[in-house]
Amino acid sequence: MDFTAEVNMVTTVSYTTAPTTFTHLSPAVPTEVFDTYWCFAAERQMIFFRRLEGMPPPWTTDSILEHYKFTNAYRASDRVSQYLIREVIYRGDQSPQEIFFRIMLFKIFNRIATWQLLERNFGELRFSDYSFERYDTVLTAGDE
Repeated sequence: MDFTAEVNMVTTVSYTTAPTTFTHLSPAVPTEVFDTYWCFAAERQMIFFRRLEGMPPPWTTDSILEHYKFTNAYRASDRVSQYLIREVIYRGDQSPQEIFFRIMLFKIFNRIATWQLLERNFGELRFSDYSFERYDTVLTAGDE
């Protein structure tokens, strides 16, 4: 079989057989970075469970994890994702087209305040009522 591909819109490369495909990969070799990441992930998960069980802080002895904020171990548990699920996805018209529109619109900015700004100006946000010009006017003006 003859395979032809254009490279950089100038050079044409022809193959008389298909390129070689490797189907077996050697196992990953753990490195210090790999081990450090998984220790971080495991401790972050333990913090999640300690908080879920209602334990009082501090939930860890790791000074970095104690001091700085990181996303939740389960992405759907974070505040903005919970808002997306409860207030965007499950409210309003439940047709696939409208749900898709609301999710994509929210994820463009991924901010609760921006969603609320749009709702204050337009009421229920629907693809069937969408106007780029109207949304652009509100988003450009901001929350004045």
